[in-house]
Formats: sequence, structure tokens, C-alpha cells
Amino acid sequence: MAYAKEAQNLLETALAHMEPNDINKRAYSVKVSDVYDRMIAILMKEKRYDEAMAASEQTRARASLDLLYTARAKKDSKAGVGDAAAGTAEQQTAAATSARTQELVLRSEAHGEAITPAQITDTLGRLQSTLIGYWVSDETLYTWVARPGQPTYGAARPLKRSVLEALVEQTQPGTANGRGGLRSRGGAAISGTEVSRTAWRRLYDLLILPVAEYLPKETGSRLTIIPSGPLFRVAFPALTDRSGHYLVERYATHSSPTIGLLNFTAENDEAAKAMTPHYVFVADPARFPLTVDGLRLPPLPRTEIEVQMVSRLLPTEQVTMLHGEDAGLRELTASLPTSTTLHFATHVVMSD
Repeated sequence: MAYAKEAQNLLETALAHMEPNDINKRAYSVKVSDVYDRMIAILMKEKRYDEAMAASEQTRARASLDLLYTARAKKDSKAGVGDAAAGTAEQQTAAATSARTQELVLRSEAHGEAITPAQITDTLGRLQSTLIGYWVSDETLYTWVARPGQPTYGAARPLKRSVLEALVEQTQPGTANGRGGLRSRGGAAISGTEVSRTAWRRLYDLLILPVAEYLPKETGSRLTIIPSGPLFRVAFPALTDRSGHYLVERYATHSSPTIGLLNFTAENDEAAKAMTPHYVFVADPARFPLTVDGLRLPPLPRTEIEVQMVSRLLPTEQVTMLHGEDAGLRELTASLPTSTTLHFATHVVMSD
């Protein structure tokens, strides 16, 4: 174990001193993941569950966290803000060209330390939530449950990554052939075959059932889910138990790529508390972009009804409604400095 810890410290030092951009850091995390696989396996065998969960955090979304820490450092220093807007037209054009060239290489000069077990406990206490964390190696699925005031529990189940990936694939819309299905509020049909329903139940048995006795008994309790690998494609609220009930019927769920991200957002929560509450709702934009296959996403007219129902619960002067032609990037950006809560009821197109 001492050698594994030393290796971990060396890898962390290397990460802190490598070329500061997100592409290099992401590639590095993938390359050294087998070291963390072995460390997690050792800690789990010794039943040091909180340390094993913390070890998994060492390689989770570290590039993303470093970007956040970099942005915060730049905001704090405010260095060069005035100069960036100045300069000749030629200088501004050159800067814009350089920015386009580097648009896929995001600089991340700062290095954020991975979250510690004590910080995990503090974060869960702030969120009043129970954490379910996962780690998927080539041969094993690891699961942890952490609750404020309770010891961390861990479970290891032999499971080939390829088997898990195939099971997750069966739950994806349109991938299971057969009769039956659901129509989304955007108009597209979503497969609901017996194959996919069985996959949802099997995933529940793999992901939730082994730790069910360690989860809160009160209906509506919050679960914070930290996925891993193929589990990022799982809609956890739709996991179905053997009685046919969805996980969302029992728990309020939210997810994050890393616990450390939730620790980082505590500062934003504190900053928001000092502001006058203001809620920005974005629904059914009129100018959806094209998808990667050249198609345009369909409208989502009922999302306007959704945000109207929610906004009625709030003081009128604290609400900004952006929908239709008003739901553009320019309007959204203009509303950000005074907003404390953003509510998006729309499609999402992910770009690497």
C-alpha cells in the first residue's frame, strides 16, 4: 500500500507540472487510470472505503476542475481585463484569430487538489444528501455510499466493462427494436421495448440493489450520484426495481462528474446568498442549432408551460423569462450578472 500511495503522489505531482491545457490533462488521466484501479482494489480489500472513494476522485474530471480553478484565479486577479479590450484593430483581429486556433485547447494554468474524505462529508452535509459513487474498471464495478454522520460503505462486484456497456446501450433511445414506445414532448418516438425494460431492471439490480439497505428510508430523500465510464449514459431516475417502480419515485436525484465539483460550487452558493434572488428561465428557443448529422432539433412547446408553472411560485419582479425568439445567447448572457438561479427547459447538444 505504501508503494501505491507513493505512486499516487508522483502522478499528482506530474499532473500539476505538465503542459497546462485540458486536452493533455484528460489524456494523462486516461493513461494512468490503471494505477488508480489497483489502488482502489487494494483499499477495497482492506475495507478502507472512504479512502478508496477519495482515491477515485484523484482522476475524476480533474481537467474540468482545473479549468474552474483557473477561471476563478483570473477573476480574482482581474489581470489584463482592461488591456484585452484595447489595442489596434490589427491587434484585436490577431487576438481573435489566435482564440479560434486555440478554441479546442483550453488553458488551465491552475491546479486544484482532489477532494478529501473530510471535505466529502462536509459537502454532503451542506447538500443534505446521500452520495452513491461508482468506479468502473475492466473487470469490476465498485460502489460507495456516503452519508453525513455515517461510515462510508463500499461494495465490489465482478463485472466486465464490456457487459456493462452492452447493458447501458440497450437503454438508449432507438437502440432496442420491437413494438411499444413513448413519444417525447419534442415529437420523436423513444423505444420502450421489453428488451430495454429488462435492461433498466438489470441496471437497477447492479447499481442500486447491492447498496439499497444503506440508502435513506424516507421518500423524497436526495441522492447525489457520481457516475463512472459507461454509467454517464445512464438516466438514473429511470432505473426500475422489480416491482416496476422508478428510482425517481423514491428519491430526488442529481449527478455530478466528480464530488470535487460540488465542493467547488459551495463558493458560488455563498456568493448567490449575498445577492437579491433572481431566476432566469430558458424555454423552447426559436433558433436551435443543427445537430452533427445536419438535422435541426424539433421545437419543445410544452417547455414554455413548464417554466410558466414554476415561475408562478416566485415574485414577478425576480423572474426573467426567455423563450422563443428571446431565448438566444445574447439575451442569456445579458441576464447572467444579476441571476442567482438558471432553469433550462430545452434540448442540449453536447460538444467535446
